[in-house]
This record gives sequence, structure tokens and C-alpha cells, in this order.
Amino acid sequence: MKKLLWILLLLAVVAVFLSGYRCGQKSVQPSPPDTLRWTDTCWLAAPVVEKEIPVPVPVDVDTAAILAAHFTKRIYRDELVSTPQLTVTVVDTVYRNLLLGRTAMYDLKVPVRDRSISVGAAMTPRSFSLMAAYRRKRLELLVGYDIVNNTPFVGAKCDLWQW
Repeated sequence: MKKLLWILLLLAVVAVFLSGYRCGQKSVQPSPPDTLRWTDTCWLAAPVVEKEIPVPVPVDVDTAAILAAHFTKRIYRDELVSTPQLTVTVVDTVYRNLLLGRTAMYDLKVPVRDRSISVGAAMTPRSFSLMAAYRRKRLELLVGYDIVNNTPFVGAKCDLWQW
């Protein structure tokens, strides 16, 4: 009789597992990427000139080189924070001695954990159970032992909704 009960219990666990597996496959949504990117640009107005001070220019100057340097657009990239989980970068664009634009970018990498091992206990007036579980994505497999009734048990569960 006990063997028949164990076989029925095992068949019930397998049936629950397979039905959850088949029903759950239709509602699985792809996980979001683990890198979020957001870019914003801040345009600054040129500051007002308060006072101009003339500087004497030496006689032997290369005017073409001065003009080329003045009309060269320069892009400066500065990493403010650089860790494995977070990178913050500021990009400045300078043209004709003016700050044309400033862009701040960050890269945040959130670790995705889809496996876990857990232990627990359940208590009712007629039983006290210790259990261990292994979780992979939405499926959790449980094994345990009821100390009061001296019986082992197995179980499985599948999450229907996650938020």
C-alpha cells in the first residue's frame, strides 16, 4: 500500500511539474537587458564677456596655426566613476573657445540572478517539516522531512506571475 502511495505521489509531482512547464511557457517574457543606457544633452549659452584685455602678440607668429587651433572642434571625454557595476562619463565639446555641449552618460549593469538555494521550515499543529529548495528562473523544486510524522516529502512549484 505504501509503495502505491509513493508511486501516486511521484506521478502527481511529475504531472504538476509538466502542467506548470507547459502552461508557463506561453507566458514567459524575455528578461530586460542587464545594461540600461540613457543619454541626455545639456546645451549651455555662452557666458557674457565682462572685460576684454588686449595681449601683445610677438612678431614671429604663425597666424595659420593660431587660426587652425582656434577653429578646431575638440571633444573631451572624462570618466567620473568607473566600477564594474557603474560607469559615469562626461563628454564636452569645445569649439572656438566655447563649450558647445556637455553630455553625461552612465552605464548601470544590474546583475541578473536566476538561481537560488534555500532552506526553510513549516509548522502545523500536527507536523514540523524542514525543507530545502533549488530555484531556477520560475521553477522551484523542494525536498524535506517531516520530523513529527517521520516522513520525507518532495514538491515542485512554478511562479505564475512576477512583479
